[in-house]
Amino acid sequence: MAKNDTRIVATDTPGRTIDEMVWKLSPASSVIITDRNVEEKVLSRLESSRVVTESQRIVLEPGEANKNLQSLADVWWRLSTGGHTRHSLIICIGGGMVTDLGGFAAATFKRGVRHINVPTSLLGAVDAAIGGKTGIDLGEMKNEIGTFRMPHAVIVSANLFSTLPQHELISGYGEMLKTGMLASPELYFDIADADRVLSDTLLMENLASECARFKSAIVAADPWERGVRKILNLGHTAGHAFELVALSKGTPLPHGCAVAYGLLTTLIASKIKFDFPTSFIQSYTYSVLKPLFPPLPVGCGDRDKLMELMASDKKNFRHGEVAFSLLRGLGDAVTDVVLSPVELETAIDLTFEMLGR
Repeated sequence: MAKNDTRIVATDTPGRTIDEMVWKLSPASSVIITDRNVEEKVLSRLESSRVVTESQRIVLEPGEANKNLQSLADVWWRLSTGGHTRHSLIICIGGGMVTDLGGFAAATFKRGVRHINVPTSLLGAVDAAIGGKTGIDLGEMKNEIGTFRMPHAVIVSANLFSTLPQHELISGYGEMLKTGMLASPELYFDIADADRVLSDTLLMENLASECARFKSAIVAADPWERGVRKILNLGHTAGHAFELVALSKGTPLPHGCAVAYGLLTTLIASKIKFDFPTSFIQSYTYSVLKPLFPPLPVGCGDRDKLMELMASDKKNFRHGEVAFSLLRGLGDAVTDVVLSPVELETAIDLTFEMLGR
């Protein structure tokens, strides 16, 4: 396996797969990093794994509020006092908070140890657990401190998603839609059959694995996000702004749902810049977005704030100059496309017009 490659393993027996992988890696020791919710609701599904039952377990308090320096320092201390070395293996079992913080711990403890991610959410399986972006929050600044550290492998099993409430599945589904648009028309239209995908565990697992492999291949080609990896920001420039405004109103919007709405703004911007087909935008809006996702708690009165947030996005090349990843067509993405203030304002206004907001 090349240095920047991550092995993606889809399995309906995740406990056995963990044991087989650890046996092949033969680490000096192994340690599980998880959170309390996952320990209570999910780890019982992995009781067949000797590694999971016999390894030291570091259990974090759940929630984004605990993805901080204090939690990280506690993990470092537990790793050190547990006798782990740079030849040990960290196994992160959980959602994005666990894989972000656990991956950062792996990147920094003893100057770097191997780690495996076992995402327990659909969003984690197609996004957070892939790509090697690890880190912690600093105050209210999300992922302000971090590094790139590729996991040795990601184990994807829909058996671990069955405890998720529907709104969390739908959040992960939003990231799947983004990946389908980037990858190919065929993958997008397979994913866009929402009723079938969300009701068929095996199909969900297979499509999630395809999404994970697509992202992993992009990351391997551009691990530091200087070129092609920027396509993975599709839907995120607007989506992050929707997410932050919704949070400020006291009506939090799950990340994948915000991305799904951000995709609409992105598709409209793609129409403005590249004459992306109007028929597809309408189909996405009225057949996928509005029937499935929770209403967007953001409206036309928030336009100025949204534009301000997009202008300060950390992925912009120049401060105040809003750059999008856009589509010329399905499977044909373009990065670093700068929208003028008028173009951005038009894209936002048309988004709310289509949503009736």
